[in-house]
Amino acid sequence: MKKLIWAKTIFESYKYLSRLISSIDRLVMEKSVHSYTVDSGESTTLAKMEAIIDLIQRKKRLLIVKWMVEESLKNTDRQEARILIKFYIDKVAIDELADEYKMNNRTLARRMNKYLRNCMDRIYDLGYKCEDLERLLENEGWIIGVYNSIVDRFKKSHPELVRLKVPTLHGIDKVLSLGYGRQVKSNVHSTV
Repeated sequence: MKKLIWAKTIFESYKYLSRLISSIDRLVMEKSVHSYTVDSGESTTLAKMEAIIDLIQRKKRLLIVKWMVEESLKNTDRQEARILIKFYIDKVAIDELADEYKMNNRTLARRMNKYLRNCMDRIYDLGYKCEDLERLLENEGWIIGVYNSIVDRFKKSHPELVRLKVPTLHGIDKVLSLGYGRQVKSNVHSTV
């Protein structure tokens, strides 16, 4: 179950990664060009350097997620990859996809879950398990928010799964200061 939730999380997040990475590049360039001015002094320059390093680390994490999705799709059956791309990246409605592939909506949804599990198997082959994704993305509050919303959707549509104790992830306090996610406790994983 957790594997499928992580697969859905990174596929739903994928669409925004390129724009975020480009924005980080612009921020790094802006901060590095203006990192030292006559009146700013050494401490301000050091703070700007630390901010640049933080942005570069964030970019690295997002690039890893982007690479994982692309590699998993590259090694997937062509039709399976097309369906996942249309649904998660192009945001084509499931009704339209079902009509296009001449399938029932529920059948298509089950197959997409299977395709996502297959992609997650490929991501596991790349060396990233669910626990690795949790560690890698714990500071990405918006991705943790996507993960938690998927957990909530699963619980609403499958009440019997509540007993499986799928964890809701919580980021660090910094996530709150950025305005992402829900109310969180520092680095605590609670079981819902």
